[in-house]
Amino acid sequence: MKKILSVIMVLAMMLSLGVTAFAVEPSVGIIGGADGPTSILISPNPGDMLDGPGMVKDDAPDPVALARAQMPYEDINVWLNGQYMTFPDAIPTAKDGRTLVPFRAALESMGAKVDYDNGKIDAAFENGKAIHMELDSKALIITENGASRTVEMDVAPYVDVENSRTLIPVRFVGEALGMNVSWSQPLRVAYLIDWDKTEAAIDAHFTKFNEMMNALVKAQLPEGNQKSDANVVLTAKIAGIEGEPLKLTVNGSEITDGKNSSGSYTLGLELGGLAALLNNMQIDAEATVQMLNGAQIEAISNVENGIYLRSALLAMLGVPENAWLSVDMNALAEGSGLDMAALMEQANSGSFTMGKLLRLLFADGSMSELMGYMAPDQAALMMAAVYDGMMGDECITVTGNTNKTYTLHSDEKTLAKAMTAIDGEAAAEMAEAMKMDFNMKVAMRGEKLNKVTADMNMTTTEEPQVTMTMKAEGDAKKGEATMTLVIPETAEITMTAVSNMAATSEKPQTAPAAGETVVTADQLMEALQQLMPVR
Repeated sequence: MKKILSVIMVLAMMLSLGVTAFAVEPSVGIIGGADGPTSILISPNPGDMLDGPGMVKDDAPDPVALARAQMPYEDINVWLNGQYMTFPDAIPTAKDGRTLVPFRAALESMGAKVDYDNGKIDAAFENGKAIHMELDSKALIITENGASRTVEMDVAPYVDVENSRTLIPVRFVGEALGMNVSWSQPLRVAYLIDWDKTEAAIDAHFTKFNEMMNALVKAQLPEGNQKSDANVVLTAKIAGIEGEPLKLTVNGSEITDGKNSSGSYTLGLELGGLAALLNNMQIDAEATVQMLNGAQIEAISNVENGIYLRSALLAMLGVPENAWLSVDMNALAEGSGLDMAALMEQANSGSFTMGKLLRLLFADGSMSELMGYMAPDQAALMMAAVYDGMMGDECITVTGNTNKTYTLHSDEKTLAKAMTAIDGEAAAEMAEAMKMDFNMKVAMRGEKLNKVTADMNMTTTEEPQVTMTMKAEGDAKKGEATMTLVIPETAEITMTAVSNMAATSEKPQTAPAAGETVVTADQLMEALQQLMPVR
């Protein structure tokens, strides 16, 4: 059933990615608040950038240039919890790959009381932490709760001879205070963000959603090992192509103990009328079917080591025959300041939240380009504002005490209301551009899941009227979902998913067998880069 719930939430979040919002100076809500920024710096209107879905206009403005135009300095800038730092008589600079800033203005903007005496810098912060640095020394001494520790910096504070200002490496100070520090090379910006505070600001708007999802997760934690069978079927009828529709299937089973899982999956492919079109395009349809139809994929998920995949299909990427491809999930999550194993533990214990999810997605800055090069915390707050209109506390009612029922309802009006905090005009346009109705009901019996149902209908109001529908239901042991997307005169796509779970004496595999070949994702990327032509 977890797979079906994942389908439901992914569909809901996919909707938000289609919502266009751009603005400055939103009202107080998720964005802003008592301690947050009161404005958002957002990239250009996507309508100015795109000439139809996925087609960038020839004269589209450069999003990097537009983002940099909003920054105080021409070269390097520093972002601190919702705004760019400015300095009265010096600017950020770089040395040995590190960003350095004037010490007093930087530390005071972080809330510190600063003392300077003969090359010695002492800063006491409101949270009780204190740091000590000295000119030309790479030692950073951090004191907290009466205990001190020393961090070796790779750049020492120094005096800039041009303006006689003392500069310090901002990364080490930010990390000493528990902030996540990341760097955007395209923008040349160092981001210092207190993600704990950002999480709390987001989760304040999702208390019911977090409670509902955690109740669902805890209700489905396996008692002993469980084996699940799943079947997914996707069909696509493409306009202008005669014959049977394209059909793609995935059938498989997996075993889980709640933390680790392993399974195997089989792909199925029927091209239908698409085969003739591929052949006319000089693409061997029969060879395509032979390659994909019946292909096997083995997967192992381990909370400590990540994910292992094995399939003959991976040979197309250069993975040796019968070798496993290893993906280190902890490394992927590292940039967000989160530990993947701890994150999974939180999810399984019922303490995973919307704030943690958005932190995981945005904290390392890799999603910045997709969000118009917004700062990571602003991107997370922007998406939180969108989700607030779909899953926020105003969209959910809770009834019952011992046996609780959570009822979620959102539509274009609730979404537009949330989006008004970002841009009222854009929210009004969005409300007119589509009609949406999303409902989800979770019925609990104590801590056990009785039933969950969900349905969604979305239609654009302008021609061609694109329609997407979804319906799902299930309990802790079984579930099914159906989604349909209709694009007039283009395609009709339908996906169905069915899963069943039962107790088993089998145990999940937690790693490839001894002696089997394992190729890491980093090794694969290095090999592929060596094959690429040098320009």
